[in-house]
Amino acid sequence: SDSYELYINNTLYKDKITDNSYVMNNLETNDYKMFVTAINEEGQYNSNEVVIIVRRIPSSFSLTTDVTTPDNDGTFELSWTKSLYASYYVLYNSSSFISEINASLLILYNFTPSLDLPTYRYSLSDLNNGTYYYKIIAFNDYGNFSTNCTQITVSITATTQEPEDGGGEGFIFPLEVVVPFIIFIGLLGILVFVYIKRKKA
Repeated sequence: SDSYELYINNTLYKDKITDNSYVMNNLETNDYKMFVTAINEEGQYNSNEVVIIVRRIPSSFSLTTDVTTPDNDGTFELSWTKSLYASYYVLYNSSSFISEINASLLILYNFTPSLDLPTYRYSLSDLNNGTYYYKIIAFNDYGNFSTNCTQITVSITATTQEPEDGGGEGFIFPLEVVVPFIIFIGLLGILVFVYIKRKKA
């Protein structure tokens, strides 16, 4: 044979193949019917047909966060890159390192993308002091793939509150002014009382 032609699902996929083998890459999930035609000056001859079944599990992807180390307000965002062939994602949370998926883990978020984006995000807030662990797993009908386990430590320190009036100290009368003033008011009250009483008499 001088050359070969490769057909997939009855459509010419590659012609003028001179080797006795051909490598195909990155085929999508599908069933592929393939046969080869050998060609020379005398004519051509078709091989038998074979069926190749391709089922792609989710591809590798990564989980990151915008958090400082440690987080000082209990609010941060988790983001993960798209996993090829994933149908949906599940975000797991635990108070200890996540080495395997089991019933002790909390399912924090079950997410089926409505848009095909390069990155997806999930925000968390109002977390108390402590250490939190997160892992995301991408699923489809044929398998799954998990990210790294991400550790986040929350450490919120108490802050001194400002006075509601804006922080001014205000004016305080000295004691040597206050006491004579009180005595003066008292004497004035007595004099007024005596005056009124004499006037009535």
